[in-house]
Amino acid sequence: MKPMALDESLLESHRGFRDDRSGIGEEFLQPTVGSGRTVAVLSRPQGASLPVGRVICHSFGLEQVKLHRLEVVAARALAAAGFPTLRFFVQGYGDSETRGQALEVSWHLDGTMDAISLMRDIGGVTVVGALGVRFGALVAALAAERAELPLLGLWQPFLTGDQFLKDFAQTALFETMLDQAVGQESQKSEGFMEGFGPEGWRDLNGLRLSRRALDDIAAIDLRRDLRALAGSALVVGISRSGSVPREAAEVAAHLLAIGVQCQQEAVQDEAAPMLGQHQFRKIGDGEVERDIFHDAYLAVAEATVNWALEHYRRAVPIAETGS
Repeated sequence: MKPMALDESLLESHRGFRDDRSGIGEEFLQPTVGSGRTVAVLSRPQGASLPVGRVICHSFGLEQVKLHRLEVVAARALAAAGFPTLRFFVQGYGDSETRGQALEVSWHLDGTMDAISLMRDIGGVTVVGALGVRFGALVAALAAERAELPLLGLWQPFLTGDQFLKDFAQTALFETMLDQAVGQESQKSEGFMEGFGPEGWRDLNGLRLSRRALDDIAAIDLRRDLRALAGSALVVGISRSGSVPREAAEVAAHLLAIGVQCQQEAVQDEAAPMLGQHQFRKIGDGEVERDIFHDAYLAVAEATVNWALEHYRRAVPIAETGS
């Protein structure tokens, strides 16, 4: 049988797409971050880009999957406003080279540093900022100080890794995964910090979670680890009441205390406690599913774009703006 020829032009045509309605384009990349190659998506305007790029840091474990839609919505909104934005998988996630190995917390930070370097190499980008949601916000904050970034956006952040783990452990999704790992739905789940075998990890729906990763997350404390950050930050909190949640407010207070110009925004949503869990709910006769966080994600993206534009307008000299 004659071997089938590879249609390289067809493959090349699927490396990205254009959305003429919103005026953006997206390109799939395969950069090396951390110890291996991974997949990234660069969103940017079809026309001229502003010189400020953003890197989005994803959350931990299966939260990465559940919160991916927020990253997509925010990246495309920022690109439509003129800001090139990169989202990517750190090692251990998605189609990264080390997918299937027990997750290491260091992969998040090391991968983010490489992603920041990649964004700095994008033509026309002279300033880079970091964004992140939940655990990704902790990573973004740590990376921002290490890379001396002047811009930081944090969505539903925590002041410490221990706060994040306590919230992570209380979610219905995590309890369900524990039940499935045990294999008996009626049996009481083992404790959050228990049940790790001699290998030091447990398999939770295809992601290997290690006891060492939990210990490393618990050791993060922005009050100690974030002391030399300079620049501007945005903290967005999602709550049922429409006020900034306590954990996010604590992060904002710390940023202000170390001299960061910090803006706080609140998004009201009845489903706020479920952020990071399965976000689709059946409606009507049960045949259709609705993303319960659709409106909240749009609101977070809008707040982020408004902050980004406001900061850019303040930072650009009047002579350059022509006003």
